Amino acid sequence: MEKVKRNRAPNWEQTEKNLFRELMKDEVTVIENKNTDTNTNKAKVNAWSNVLNRFNELNSRERSLNELKQQWRVLKGETKKCISTYQHELKKTGGGPKPPSPNQEILEIVDMIPNEFTTDENKFDSNYVVVPSDNTVDILESKEVEPCFSGNVDIKSNQVEPESSCFKVIQSETPSCTTSVDEKKSLKRKLPLSEVTK
Repeated sequence: MEKVKRNRAPNWEQTEKNLFRELMKDEVTVIENKNTDTNTNKAKVNAWSNVLNRFNELNSRERSLNELKQQWRVLKGETKKCISTYQHELKKTGGGPKPPSPNQEILEIVDMIPNEFTTDENKFDSNYVVVPSDNTVDILESKEVEPCFSGNVDIKSNQVEPESSCFKVIQSETPSCTTSVDEKKSLKRKLPLSEVTK
């Protein structure tokens, strides 16, 4: 069985990459939209078509739509790798010079798709840093209460700002995060003996 060779396109020159980045700035919000409904998909097809037509008008070498999409994937991948390496190098200890900042092309792509580069915060990561504001108290840092949810309590307004969607708030006049065993028992529904035996 013969292997079919893939038809290789010519390598991208730096001027082509610069032009492509400039054209993508106008359409990136549509192209990078995570929705997959019919209207969004039609808008994405139109956006790619606009980029392709404008790119082929302004560029000396004609490129196909698949080549443009592949180049966009490559640019995003290189950017993510560069930013990840940079952030990793910043956190190293032991002195030495600061790592070089990412170049302007990388920073342009980061500006175009900032949601791709947001970092998730997790209290259980080794690099998590708590930065309390002047009027909030982090409940998990308090030694007086037992944590039953993760979040912040605003002391002035007695409002709870949850950090995750999974939390339990005990409604009372003052913020409280503990429930005694007697209170838990009284909250349970008591069934008559006849309903229990059925």
